Amino acid sequence: MRTLCPLLCAMALLASAAGAQSSRAPAPPPAGTKVISGRHFDIYVAKTESKPMGVEGMTLNVFQVVIVAKTLTHGTQRIARRTTSMNGDLLNPASWKVEDFDGDGYDDYIVLMQVNKNGCQTWDAERWQPDRDHFMFATKYNFWIDAKGKKRSKSCNL
Repeated sequence: MRTLCPLLCAMALLASAAGAQSSRAPAPPPAGTKVISGRHFDIYVAKTESKPMGVEGMTLNVFQVVIVAKTLTHGTQRIARRTTSMNGDLLNPASWKVEDFDGDGYDDYIVLMQVNKNGCQTWDAERWQPDRDHFMFATKYNFWIDAKGKKRSKSCNL
């Protein structure tokens, strides 16, 4: 009986701790505007600063981006990033696109990172890494759109 008591006490403590975690209220949404959602994530953006650059007509916009991802390993997690965009407005949902680039069944996203004075747009891709539970930069899926609206595989910034 004496050896059973510590074991039973430990099991009771674990059961009460698990019950307390499941009754925890969900975290409030991050600050900023929800701009887009994928099947397993939501993206929130808040503009932190904006300043003119040396080149005429170019403005550096700085944003706080928070990705709320529903992961298999960690449950719901928040991934916070500081992101910059030249002349791009990441608060505009049209600056974001969600699709599964690599066909792995997980949504990835692409974001408008720059619009130059000639109208060329630079779009950068982020691919979901399910084994690591986060997004990684994926240059293979980046693209550019020239001033005429034509999608290109090479930069039109020059």
